[in-house]
Amino acid sequence: PFHPFSVFDTATLGGVAYGQTVLARIADAAGMKWDSDSAHSAAYDAEQTAEIFCKIVNSFKPVYDARKLVEDRRDDEDDV
Repeated sequence: PFHPFSVFDTATLGGVAYGQTVLARIADAAGMKWDSDSAHSAAYDAEQTAEIFCKIVNSFKPVYDARKLVEDRRDDEDDV
C-alpha cells in the first residue's frame, strides 16, 4: 500500500502516535523507561529507537487487519 520509496522515521511516527517528536518524550508517552544517563550513546539510542518504532508500528496492526477483512469481503463479493 506504500510507494516503493516510502520512509518511516521514528520522530514522525512518534508525532502521529504520541504527539511527541523527541525520543525521550516519545518513550515517556509510550510508557517506556528512559535512562537519561545512557541517552545519546549510539547503542542506547538505537535500541530505544527500534523499540519505539516497533511499538508504534505494531499498534497499527488492528487497523491493518480491519482493512484486510474489508478487502477480503469485497473480493468474495466480486467472485459471486
